[in-house]
Amino acid sequence: MGTEPANPMAGHAADHGDPCRRLLDRDYMLAVFRRELPRLSDRAIAVTGCRSKLHRRRAAAGGDQLELVYRVAVAVDGGPPRDFLLLGTAPAVGVAAADQAPAHPWAAPFQRLSTWLPDLALALRFFPCDPALPALAELTGAGPASWLAPHLPECRRTAIEKIACEVSQYKPWKRAVLRVTAQFADGSARACYVKAFADDRGAAMHDQLAALWAAARSASSLRLPEPLGYDARRRLWLLSEAPGERHLTAWIRCLRKGRPLPAGVDVQRVERALAVAARALAELQQAAVQPTERRTFAGEVAGLQAGVDAQRAGPQRAGPQRELAARADALLARLRALVPQHEQLLPAHGGFRHQQMVGDETGLCIIDWDGLCRADPALDAATLLAHLRCEPGADAAAATATQQLAAHFRREFLAHCPHVGQRQLARWEAWAHTERLVRGLRRAARDDALEAHDLAAAAAQLLDAAARGDPGDDRA
Repeated sequence: MGTEPANPMAGHAADHGDPCRRLLDRDYMLAVFRRELPRLSDRAIAVTGCRSKLHRRRAAAGGDQLELVYRVAVAVDGGPPRDFLLLGTAPAVGVAAADQAPAHPWAAPFQRLSTWLPDLALALRFFPCDPALPALAELTGAGPASWLAPHLPECRRTAIEKIACEVSQYKPWKRAVLRVTAQFADGSARACYVKAFADDRGAAMHDQLAALWAAARSASSLRLPEPLGYDARRRLWLLSEAPGERHLTAWIRCLRKGRPLPAGVDVQRVERALAVAARALAELQQAAVQPTERRTFAGEVAGLQAGVDAQRAGPQRAGPQRELAARADALLARLRALVPQHEQLLPAHGGFRHQQMVGDETGLCIIDWDGLCRADPALDAATLLAHLRCEPGADAAAATATQQLAAHFRREFLAHCPHVGQRQLARWEAWAHTERLVRGLRRAARDDALEAHDLAAAAAQLLDAAARGDPGDDRA
């Protein structure tokens, strides 16, 4: 591997300039992985591809430390390539002893979870070995499930025989969501979700959701997963799995894409399910809980402007992206002009949309409560309405169907939440469409650009409605 230079990050500086460029150079790193990874495997492998991404720069003694994500395609014993995720840290002077543990089943055929490349001052760790989420490798390994037992009521009468884990979501150095199925000695089974965090924010989330769970037990429409507990040492938040299937999500997907609904399902049935969602929002806003996070209209608009500015400060963008950024600026200027002087902040989901609901018109369980906050009561409804829009290029029938759904939900929501005015909801709908536009600025695909133009036009129409509405109707 070579000898460590006196300044490890300065190696090849004359040839490569900024060390970050070298570590992000796909061809350069592909050659590195082809040289180094076979030494860690007990089987014949061929590295066939490499993608790299800078996660972040962070301040370190003597300069910056880089956190990088590599997705490396590896063919084992002549089979088809599959991706392995590696986390890189540079400059590094080695890897921790804990990282040098024996191989993890998810990293096979590699025999160690980590390695150090002195000539690059680069520490590499195979997923699921994440320095910020040290419990992740333990949870997904083949060891005992003693960490899970204190949080499952079934363990008061029977023991866990084995568990199976699958990753639902993973953000390197930040968080991971696992679906864990426990098999018990009495033949029963239980599935739950475990969220691992790089900090202690899961503790507050658990406490707040536990308070909401208690408040919702007397509600008729508001349902949520039961919080099972928080493991402070491992920074793990455990929740029950929502029962049922995502029928509403599937139905709305069909309508948005212009596909026929399943047998036995019509638009009126979808509308009845959305009416349940509207009632659930009303009950959420009446719940006696006080989430710590606050979201105001002024703060949300400022956050979007920061996103547009960051895009503008990045690499040179194509003409359509510059045009869309200019349209976003114009929309944000109009949104700033509509910032209310006073806002009533009530409990809010923070990411309310049909994809976060399990069930149908007989009952909906709302999931993914990480964004629980206090916000304007129109925020959640506006977020859902923005996600009801049909796919770009969908036919007239699909557009009509989704518009009908949106109008129905809007009527139901305003009927159950009389403290929200139409002008207030239109303002937040305009924000929600603009928010989706800003998030899409980084993409340049034709369909993405088409959707962005649709979003900009919809936001402008809603702003017109909010501006000409009766000021007395704005109850924020």
